[in-house]
Formats: sequence, C-alpha cells, structure tokens
Amino acid sequence: TAFELQRTTHISRFDLTYWSTPVTNSTYTMHDLSPETLYDKYFHWDAAGTRWLVDPSGTSLVMQVGKGYSIRGPQSFDITTASDFTAKFNGTPNNGTIALAVEKDKYNLIGNPYPSAIDAQQLLDVSRNPDIGALYFWTHSSPPTIIPGTNTYRYSSSDYVVYTLTGST
Repeated sequence: TAFELQRTTHISRFDLTYWSTPVTNSTYTMHDLSPETLYDKYFHWDAAGTRWLVDPSGTSLVMQVGKGYSIRGPQSFDITTASDFTAKFNGTPNNGTIALAVEKDKYNLIGNPYPSAIDAQQLLDVSRNPDIGALYFWTHSSPPTIIPGTNTYRYSSSDYVVYTLTGST
C-alpha cells in the first residue's frame, strides 16, 4: 500500500540536511525531494567511502533505501532566518530488516530507512551490527565561511555530535 510520508526540518538556505528515503517502490531523486535547491548542492558519499560526489541537478540518482544523501536548503530560503521545509515521500513504508552494504573502516553516509525513529543503542549493539562504529550527527549551528577567491563554502566541524555506546560529545 502506498503512503505519503512527510518529514519536516527547520533550515536556512545554507543548511545541509542528510536525507534517506523511508519508502520503497519509489523513483525519488534528490531533485524530486527538494526541487528549489541550487543545481550543484545535491551530494552523496561515494561507494568507496572516501569522498563527496555532486549529483548535478540532483536527477541522475534514484534514492536508495538506507543510503544517506546531503541536500542544501532551497535557494528561495533566507540565508539567516530558518524556515520549515517538508519533504514528502510516496511509496510503501519500509519495514523489517534492511541490509545495507557498507565499507568497513571507511566513512559511510547511511540514513534511517524507516518512517519512524531508530534506537541508537540498538543500532550500535555489536551483536546485531558488528561493523558500525560511532554515529555522527550534524547540525548547522555555525555560519559557513566562504573560501577566499572561490564560490565554495566551508562548514564547521564543531557542528558535529559524536554518539557511541559510552555517550556523546
């Protein structure tokens, strides 16, 4: 049965949101999710676990269940005042065990493949998921800085929170 699932985030134009599709039977691309995002602000982590790749216009990749995607806020949003952005996913809600191939000892951008929250302690349970290490969460707390002489913005690494079974920082 197909449903429309909605997720809302509070962002400004320069905010990046990490998305993952909570539905299957979908042909959503990153552009479908956020059509007002600037053409070169759709990102995904490469399969080798080594670098960010740009999906120009956000239309060449169908979002895969369990894979994470980074999409900057819509170009029409203000650069300082955040607004609500609601992403809509249409399809069959994911349920049950979802296997995802990850590169061991590499960075992986995985996303919640379910329409509900995940218990981080259960996700990090070594008996269930022996290859998952720390979880990194990012929020745009610091304004980005522009690299002089370029049109490239740099975000602060201090905006990350690291969560392990021993706690978070």
